Amino acid sequence: QKTAYEIPKRDWSSDVCSSDLRLVGMFLGPALFVLFGWFWPPLPHVNAQGMIAFGICMLAVTWWITEAVPVPVTSIVVMPLSVITGLFPYTKAFGYWAHWTNLFLIGAFIIGGAMEVHGLTRRVSLSLVASKLVGGNAWRLLVFFLISNIITGAFTSNTVDAILYMSVGMGLRSEEHTSELQSRFGISYA
Repeated sequence: QKTAYEIPKRDWSSDVCSSDLRLVGMFLGPALFVLFGWFWPPLPHVNAQGMIAFGICMLAVTWWITEAVPVPVTSIVVMPLSVITGLFPYTKAFGYWAHWTNLFLIGAFIIGGAMEVHGLTRRVSLSLVASKLVGGNAWRLLVFFLISNIITGAFTSNTVDAILYMSVGMGLRSEEHTSELQSRFGISYA
């Protein structure tokens, strides 16, 4: 029995890339990285560091196309490789990614995802629907949703508030107590 809050499992058999192609990509990516980074003659107007960067690009593209490793892993591997190969000092390579706004957004999305997985958004949306103030009226539900958004927004940042109420709004929409137009309006206003 599958509930609405289970994390979907990836069905590798239905993907475009077969397991053989993934295996080829797993070894082809690093081989292209080494080949273009150190053994390929430099292209016109490209120095040795540029060829190493091109090798890293070839590794990333190969792993993205073949999905040899998950895409987030591929994107994260690029930063340490640029430090290890000497393209950038670690402060510059990780400095852009580790800006406080990026980490804040990542954390906010993790919290929103955790709320969705553990059913908190459904509980909040059902408590909104079951409230005596709403009384089953869809327009009152929309107004109550927006007022609770305003009250929460007074104490949290706009980003956290938007992610929180996006999750709650999607929970309300899945419960089908509001029309599609009303839920879109409420979520977009939130």
